[in-house]
Amino acid sequence: MDQKKGSAETRKVLFRLGVVALVALGVVGAVYLRQGTLSQPGVASEGLADQPTAGVAEPEVSLAQPELPAVRAVAVGPGGDTMAETPGGEEANPAAEPAITASPTVLEEPPATPEPPKPLPKLLDLGADKCIPCKQMAPILEELRVQYAGVFEVVFIDVWKNPAEADKYKIRIIPTQIFYGADGKELFRHTGFYSKEQILAKWRQLGVDVGGR
Repeated sequence: MDQKKGSAETRKVLFRLGVVALVALGVVGAVYLRQGTLSQPGVASEGLADQPTAGVAEPEVSLAQPELPAVRAVAVGPGGDTMAETPGGEEANPAAEPAITASPTVLEEPPATPEPPKPLPKLLDLGADKCIPCKQMAPILEELRVQYAGVFEVVFIDVWKNPAEADKYKIRIIPTQIFYGADGKELFRHTGFYSKEQILAKWRQLGVDVGGR
């Protein structure tokens, strides 16, 4: 009796194992058929899409499109090319522009400032155009002005027409000749008629080179 009972139990176990094996084969075959159908584009899997497979997770197919960089503005470049500006501030231009190399800056020296003319000694004659000795000196002063230009200046002031100048230079008798150095200081003063030779001799005495003219 014990042997018969043990044989019955063994058959039940084997039967159950056979059923489990059949179910496992069915599941494997279904999975194989499903994978084969999905791997062939254009072939519809009729009846399999609606029948869930126990214990097998269906692969997820992502249909989401890749994210594209947002475009803030679109500008038209030279020649009608379209350039899209991305959030990073970079411009996407299909045609790459050639790099521009900056040329070295050449600094030009400023023009030299001309030196101011050196001050010259000055002969100032104070008189009047109606004074007789003053009239005699007029051509002498003009000759000295032309002949010794660049050596010393010659200036004439009519104190009758400009009485304030007589007070300024403390003139009491006309004509009066005042010799000034290049620094503007008074060197010598003479009243009355003064010839050309006397004037040149006085300049030489004061150290001004008037030459042999």
